[in-house]
Amino acid sequence: MAAIAELSDSEALVRLADFEARPDSLPIDGADAAVYAALRERLAPVVASDTLDALADELDDTQDDLSSTEARLADAQAEIDEGRAGFLGLIRDIWEQAGSAIGLWSVYFTVALTVTRGRTVGKKLMGLRVLRLDGEPLNWWASFERAGGYVAGIATGTLGFVQVFWDPNRQCVHDKIVGTVVVVDGAGIEPGAWQEAWAVQESRRGRGSDSSP
Repeated sequence: MAAIAELSDSEALVRLADFEARPDSLPIDGADAAVYAALRERLAPVVASDTLDALADELDDTQDDLSSTEARLADAQAEIDEGRAGFLGLIRDIWEQAGSAIGLWSVYFTVALTVTRGRTVGKKLMGLRVLRLDGEPLNWWASFERAGGYVAGIATGTLGFVQVFWDPNRQCVHDKIVGTVVVVDGAGIEPGAWQEAWAVQESRRGRGSDSSP
């Protein structure tokens, strides 16, 4: 067996491979069995070392794959966060712009209705005018309330505007809030039951003013 100990690693591996390649019909026995056992003992440290090296390489590859997977997951999460931030940013921008638009809208309608006594540019072109149902002129507060009522119309999914088609007085929700109605400017008075109600209201108003000190 001393000869086996003197073999190089490659030579010992070749001889061991010859034994391993034998068919089952040629069993390893006798002197061959002793040589085979000696070769396995001789190569055990080499095989163990190669196995450890292979395992170390495999571990390195696994760690590389894990690092690559973590990097891809981080990139995917970053894209998700960016998309979420972009969507929320878009909603925030829309909300801010809507707030600015509503603010400008309210200022315009408040000033226009008060200064022109119920006629904005659009209503003037269409020959329309906004009047209060109580007959009082549109003041700053009433005009502001009516302008703010447009928000209620938007909040109802524009249903507050569409109701003009079935409302008896053709009032939108902002007209209902402040007690106004849009009429054709300069149109003649249509007789009806409203005249009696108006007379009663004016009578009560007159009595109230007479009783005041």
